Amino acid sequence: MSQHELTAADHDRVYRLWDELAAFPSAEIDSAWRHLAETIAGWIGANTGFWVGTVRLLDGEAAEEDLLHGWRVKVITFLHPPSEEEVQAAQRAVATRPPDLGMATVAAVRGSGRFRVHRLHDGFVDLKAFRETDYFKSHFVAFGVDDQLWVAAPISPQTEAYFVFNRAGTTRFTEADAALAGFALRGLNWFQRQLFYSHGLLVAQDPLTPTQRDVLQLLLSDKTEKEIAAEMGQSFHTTHTHVKEIFRKYNVKSRAGLMAVWLT
Repeated sequence: MSQHELTAADHDRVYRLWDELAAFPSAEIDSAWRHLAETIAGWIGANTGFWVGTVRLLDGEAAEEDLLHGWRVKVITFLHPPSEEEVQAAQRAVATRPPDLGMATVAAVRGSGRFRVHRLHDGFVDLKAFRETDYFKSHFVAFGVDDQLWVAAPISPQTEAYFVFNRAGTTRFTEADAALAGFALRGLNWFQRQLFYSHGLLVAQDPLTPTQRDVLQLLLSDKTEKEIAAEMGQSFHTTHTHVKEIFRKYNVKSRAGLMAVWLT
């Protein structure tokens, strides 16, 4: 975590952001996360960013022997999804050999269990060696990423969230950038939990499908199932099937039980 001292103005704008996030209804969690990511990206001069929800699937000796210590990515949400051209460039970069996991990914996971902020150019990884890897070519060069800032937060003993911000160009993220992003996200454990809930993590064995997520957001509003079906452009039967599956995944029996998950 950076030791850079934040100014009073920094504190004020972070507090305003927290208040803005708290004002979003539960049904608008995607809009809230986008507002959060866009705001912080604007503050620190990031071009793109994404949120990662991870779950620890291995424990004990199995985790110790695993390169990622038992952690696996379950959800990635992009602030600006990559274009088809960028995806194809990444695929070409690793066409002759299978991609590796990435030194930055391994380094970030190594500190699991505590809140942490890392900048690519602050000794986080051996940058000279990293630049020679397939991962750097496919995830940095192919997407025009010159610097990266990670903010990692434990949500529970078995779940962690990552906000990752990218920057293009020769200007690097500063200690002030790291301190501001870290401070803004350090106080948002409650919001990170809502992001996990919205994807079916923390309480469900499997993440929700994209359609189930759309239905879930509407279930968290005051719309009836018939109104949800109409808005989704599907039959009531199809919508009701999705609703039952959502209830099953969250281990609840009603919308009231589902809402209670967000209030815990």
